Amino acid sequence: MKEKILIIHQHFAFPDSGSATRIYDLAKKFAENNYDVEVICGSGYINKKYAKNRFWNTIKKDGITVRCLQTNYSNNDSFYKRIFYFLYFLFFSTWKIFFTKSDLVIATSTPLTVGIPALINKLLTRTKFIFEVRDVWPSVPIKLGELKNKTLIKIALILEKKIYKNADFIVALSVDMKQNIVNRFPAFNNKIDVIANIAEIDRFSENNSGLIHEKKYVELCKNKKVLLYTGTFGKVNGLLFVCELFSEVAKIDEQIVFVCFGNGREKEQIINRAKALQILEKNFFIFDLIPKQELPSVIALSTVSSSWVIDVEELWANSANKYFDALAAGKPIVINYGGWQKNEIESNKTGIVLDYHCANYRQKALRLVSFMNDTEVLKQASQNAKKLATEKYSLDKATEKYLKIIKEIIP
Repeated sequence: MKEKILIIHQHFAFPDSGSATRIYDLAKKFAENNYDVEVICGSGYINKKYAKNRFWNTIKKDGITVRCLQTNYSNNDSFYKRIFYFLYFLFFSTWKIFFTKSDLVIATSTPLTVGIPALINKLLTRTKFIFEVRDVWPSVPIKLGELKNKTLIKIALILEKKIYKNADFIVALSVDMKQNIVNRFPAFNNKIDVIANIAEIDRFSENNSGLIHEKKYVELCKNKKVLLYTGTFGKVNGLLFVCELFSEVAKIDEQIVFVCFGNGREKEQIINRAKALQILEKNFFIFDLIPKQELPSVIALSTVSSSWVIDVEELWANSANKYFDALAAGKPIVINYGGWQKNEIESNKTGIVLDYHCANYRQKALRLVSFMNDTEVLKQASQNAKKLATEKYSLDKATEKYLKIIKEIIP
């Protein structure tokens, strides 16, 4: 009889959505390795063709069973509306997990509250669990000023420690996340390891250029040098920085353009700022979110990929999909923050890091223009990115590390 792994992930997505597919990719691999895999998730990133019922939907796809709770969660929601949906998912997923027998639970954040069903389930049924840290909560919302109430902060910090303490293993998505946890909770050092986000090489090796529905983007890539961003237009994503940057780039080299695909709460603000700087539709182009399965072709046509955050050090620990997608596609990458990605980019020569703290945007623009016009440097950065993806961040390597942990917990 197969051993059963139950995964709790509020933001689970299939490749036909526009969201991250880490858990889908891992779950599929677990199933291929003879585990019975079931996922409990919310419907925020599930295609509506799968989630037709008003409450729970059951989806059987690619060897995985997905139990999807109907929610209206969106990145466009306010912080407190998102908190409501976190609590809504917490309540019903706790109920669902209690009536779902399993040999191991993997609870993957964000938010931190996804650890509560696994914790309660362990206390009631002694089912062991792995807690996967995708963002260091509540440190990030506290630092961003989104979580201000002192009582709620205290509760969140207590909950964080309780989940870490009771987890049979902790998986962090970056070395900086691990260090953050170990610095505050040294006692947990012996049960934490890093399994970073995945550079899905096979998916990014496919040539599906015919899938790209935004033909204007295809034309831009034929005639311009494109710096690409794919992801959320949120508070933490720092795209106002890029508006200022490309205001200067426009004065230096008209052949270099910035193209972004995505949605989010600050999209309208970004559009308005680009309009005010007179760069929208000149060297700054914005398109809607695209499905993950279209992403490889979109990145393949670009010159350089990018990832950005606002000037908050706690965000440097991120394990952004944008970074790993660029590596998988063999594309040079530009970022504007410090931490482990900065160190990796500079040591492996896979791109450049623009200094957020430098007030001189022209200086940063000149450096970017020089980089994007250096054919030999770009070629070498592309090769280095692909090599790093293959040797360090492939799906097979992530699966191997995860299965080793799983077998130690349920031998």
